[in-house]
Amino acid sequence: MEKRNKIILITAVIIIITLMAFVASAPLKKQVIPAKFRLGDKPGFDLTPQQLTFGQVTNETGTSRGISIENNFDKTVKISIEAKGEIKKNIVASENDFTLDPHEVKNISFFVHANGLTEFRDYVGEVIIITRKA
Repeated sequence: MEKRNKIILITAVIIIITLMAFVASAPLKKQVIPAKFRLGDKPGFDLTPQQLTFGQVTNETGTSRGISIENNFDKTVKISIEAKGEIKKNIVASENDFTLDPHEVKNISFFVHANGLTEFRDYVGEVIIITRKA
């Protein structure tokens, strides 16, 4: 019976440690921003608010667009940025994996290029901004 109690205790401790690690690494906030650009033969603009739309780019040109990221928490946070979807290989953030002090604001630029693309059409995806405890 004592061996069984030790196994139960060890299992409970492992579960508790795993849950604590999961909670500690869980994001405080996750913001998903739709993103899009069009590959074409002439450059063009699209300044739609609430989205990262870049307009039309050519194989020779790229374009950029900026956003402000603000820490609304009363503690220092770590910000990570990732892109998903068709645009993943064609969008670059000016800075990634950085910390923000309480109420600090940082301006981040996103650059889009058409390297490797050949089909004239819209390319879509999303930019995800993840806020975690620092």
